[in-house]
Amino acid sequence: MQVDHYQNKVVLALGFLALLTVASAYLPALSGPWLLDDAPNLLQNRAIQEFELTQFDDLRRVAVSGRAGPLGRPVAMLSFVFQRDSQGVLDPGRVKSVNLFLHLLIAGLLGYLAFRIFVLWGVAAQHAKVAALVTAALWCSAPLHVSTVMYAVQRMSQLSTLWVLGGLVIYLRYRTRWLQSAPHVQEALALLLWLGLFFVLGIYSKENAVLLLPLLLLVETCVFAWTFAGSKIRLLERFSWGLLVLYLLLPILLYVFEPAWLTASYADRDFGLHDRVAVQPQLLWKYLQWSLVPNIRPLVFFQDGQWALAGGGSQLFALALLAWPLAILTAVILRCQALIFALCFFLIAHSLESTVFALEVAYEHRNYLPSVGLFIGVLAALFELSSRYRRERFLMVLLGLLFLLSLSMLVLRAQIWTSAESIYRYAHQNSPKSARADFLYAASLLDDSAIAEFGADGRTLRQARRVEALRRLRLLALKEEPDIAALVMLIRIEGSILPELFGSEAWESLLLQSLTSRPLQAEDYTAMVFLTDCLVDGTCRMSSDSRAAFVSILETLNQRPIFVGGLRARLVSNDQQEALGVYQHLAERSPLEPVPHARLIEIYSENGQRGRALQSMQRLMRADTQRRFLAPMARALD
Repeated sequence: MQVDHYQNKVVLALGFLALLTVASAYLPALSGPWLLDDAPNLLQNRAIQEFELTQFDDLRRVAVSGRAGPLGRPVAMLSFVFQRDSQGVLDPGRVKSVNLFLHLLIAGLLGYLAFRIFVLWGVAAQHAKVAALVTAALWCSAPLHVSTVMYAVQRMSQLSTLWVLGGLVIYLRYRTRWLQSAPHVQEALALLLWLGLFFVLGIYSKENAVLLLPLLLLVETCVFAWTFAGSKIRLLERFSWGLLVLYLLLPILLYVFEPAWLTASYADRDFGLHDRVAVQPQLLWKYLQWSLVPNIRPLVFFQDGQWALAGGGSQLFALALLAWPLAILTAVILRCQALIFALCFFLIAHSLESTVFALEVAYEHRNYLPSVGLFIGVLAALFELSSRYRRERFLMVLLGLLFLLSLSMLVLRAQIWTSAESIYRYAHQNSPKSARADFLYAASLLDDSAIAEFGADGRTLRQARRVEALRRLRLLALKEEPDIAALVMLIRIEGSILPELFGSEAWESLLLQSLTSRPLQAEDYTAMVFLTDCLVDGTCRMSSDSRAAFVSILETLNQRPIFVGGLRARLVSNDQQEALGVYQHLAERSPLEPVPHARLIEIYSENGQRGRALQSMQRLMRADTQRRFLAPMARALD
């Protein structure tokens, strides 16, 4: 007993040291910037900006203010609001510090989960503790996860993973008791309540936490084999394997039998269902490689340049697709339970974001949850193999070296994530075909704060950076399919940064033509928001004819009518009657959309038209079922 107690202390101390080392490696990245989706979800979130906690409704407003996912992810949104400083401002360093804490907490949960599973797979307790420690340390230090932990808004992915792992840990604790004795009703009810709690917290952090259900079935089947009170229920075991196989085939079945339903969801994408599906089998193998091999070269913030939507041809697609069932079949033939678990966990956890649904082609944060089961299964298989051939010490040395290598790569990647310019420059250098990386790197060169410490001596450097940014943006704007964001940035440069260039090239007409010649993507709408902002504040200049044409184009766009209507209203805000007409038209066209009614309340209240304001309040109450827009009503009543 004293030996076990001493070993527990040693393992805990080593685990704490490993987490402390990983945290130290992450520290430089805490000074990194806000990125992309951080702006609409956090920085431009009025509910967070106006939060005062004077009444419960302040919390409710923040909870329903999320713009990501069908459920709005209220648990994640609430976690951000309590991190504002004394002036009510969110600081990226504080937010990312909490993300780092969550990462370490998840690693601790992973270690405990791995230990329980290793013991159930027959590994001796003293060896299972060491194996679990190594598993958690390697997962925690994986450089792949930097883009999840240090991308502030991806706390959603972290919280979802936290609650899923919490549910699995609770299940293991209760289920282990029932291996030798039948479950009591009270215990079964307690387990269901715990799982229900973690499930709700998970899906309201990020919707992929719904995967807790098939993952529980996988753990039951692959770890416990449906054994209760010493007896195995073989019929349930076979039925469960059938359900798991059916679940893994579900995306393929949807693709075959419901292509029209899936295709309709791709209306706002510049790629189609077949394009996305063509790259996913190969991409899943890449995700697996990025998780297990600590190489930061392919780890760039944008994957659009690395994955041509042609998919590499039908033969490569078929080969990559068939390789997955062959890999699982090989693990079955070898009777390697750990590898079966690793591959099935990995594929199940990727089944929503990396299959047939209309999401971006690739993102690193999608691998955060899947890599958990992958590490547990692969490390268990390695320890089993080393034990069979009595090579435990050799394996420990090998894994120790792998941890040091992973930690070194983590340090290097954390340095890259210290500034937006270094993130985008690295992405451009290692993914030169990425239009997003090229544009954002060019835009970052216009940020003079990066060279503020040079003082007067930085004038030449500043000019050189502007020339380089201009060159890169021109190349993007003059492509066969012009980059709309680059055109907007060029108009911005000529408006206030280099006004001597104003009118030297026909960027305005090229922008207007591009807005009407192809379906617009999410980044194009973001560019239009930027253009609207700078036109309103005067940092962009457009001729009166071009500005009027831009307003007319916004009026004719059929996609996102409420969004583009808001842009039109801002552009004509000098003429209150015209802005009022825009929102009245939107309210009539989309009576169940709350935004136009909320804006009408504000306009009517400013004009003293209380009767019309009250009518708009009534319509808003019918449209705003989540009561997200009570603030305009409160201001109007005051």
